[in-house]
Amino acid sequence: MKRLLGRSMPFFLYCSGLGALMLSDVLVSRYASPEQVVSWAKTRSLIAILGIVATMGLDQLLMRRPEAAQRIVKLALVQLLPLSACAALLSSLVSQGTGGPLIFTILLFGSGLSYIAFQYFRSRDRKLLSQFSQQGWKLLLLCLVFLSFMGVPLAPYAAIAVAISILTIVNLTSLVTCDAIQFRGWFTLKEVAVLYRSSLPLMSLSVLLAAATTGEQLFVTDLAPPSEAARYFAHAVFFQYPVSILNGYIAFWIGPWLLRHRSNVVTIARLSWRKWLLLTVMVSSVIHVAGLVAWKLLFVADSETSLRLLFFLVSLLRTVDVFASSYNGVLSSEGAQYRLIGLYCIDFATAVLLGIALCDAPSLSLGVPIIVAACNCVHWGLRTISGIWLMLKESKASS
Repeated sequence: MKRLLGRSMPFFLYCSGLGALMLSDVLVSRYASPEQVVSWAKTRSLIAILGIVATMGLDQLLMRRPEAAQRIVKLALVQLLPLSACAALLSSLVSQGTGGPLIFTILLFGSGLSYIAFQYFRSRDRKLLSQFSQQGWKLLLLCLVFLSFMGVPLAPYAAIAVAISILTIVNLTSLVTCDAIQFRGWFTLKEVAVLYRSSLPLMSLSVLLAAATTGEQLFVTDLAPPSEAARYFAHAVFFQYPVSILNGYIAFWIGPWLLRHRSNVVTIARLSWRKWLLLTVMVSSVIHVAGLVAWKLLFVADSETSLRLLFFLVSLLRTVDVFASSYNGVLSSEGAQYRLIGLYCIDFATAVLLGIALCDAPSLSLGVPIIVAACNCVHWGLRTISGIWLMLKESKASS
């Protein structure tokens, strides 16, 4: 029984964290003002993207270099604050509504620290601590959002800042008490250069994934009126974000599975891809229907069919992409990672150019939310094709 609890608690905490964040999104999209929803959505997206930049990918080396984990943590922490400050300053100059450079620096520092703590404790097989370091702030955030809607004078954006700040203190304390920070010993300049050469491609792939997952919110909040941007976010919460739980579960077990079957992964995929595609469609359909039922229970106005269908297609593509992305991340060569980054950049640029072309065609009268959702769908389609193509090419080269 104790062993069963030890194995199940980290996954339960993972699901609880995602569920708490999703419920917070639901409450904000339903009860907050359009301006508050826009600020919430923008902050969520920027934290997800820029928090990765602040770590420079060093957190992802902790699983690959466990023997040097303590020194990597020290290097990552040394760079984390100045990089967070630079990213926050740049964000405040480019986009409004993120609370100012100082508050956003704290948010990015806390976000980057959660990535570092998660990977460090994961490299030490401390699964419960690793999950808490990333999911703890989401559980606290849900409590704060509840309080804000019960009369406590705390705006939704401020709730994010408070939750991440508290967990930052907890994560720092955990790292210090678990001897994660080695105060003696340092890398040579040559070793640091080698580390960054390995970490930067990983960071780039993670940033591109985060941008593909939440980046469209930044376009909508900057280009559309607050009421339309808030409505877009509400649709994403009910009809697109829930698939993250499914994708996270798949990614949770597929990495070890790929390592065990590295010699015949593509053969297995070719034999069973129809079955898994059918299962993906069925599960995504169930999630979509559940989102529609929840929408009808919480909102007076009907949902937009066009947005729902586009988000359903994105959900399918994101789920299909998990397999190829995991393969390319676990089994592909370093050269393949650079090729994948190039392909993903081309995919993203293509979607942006398509959006510009559609915005410059007033005769279509599509509206910013529909244009962004359609371009996001095209982006995920191209991204999925690129990942599968490179996976097949890499498997052929290694056979």
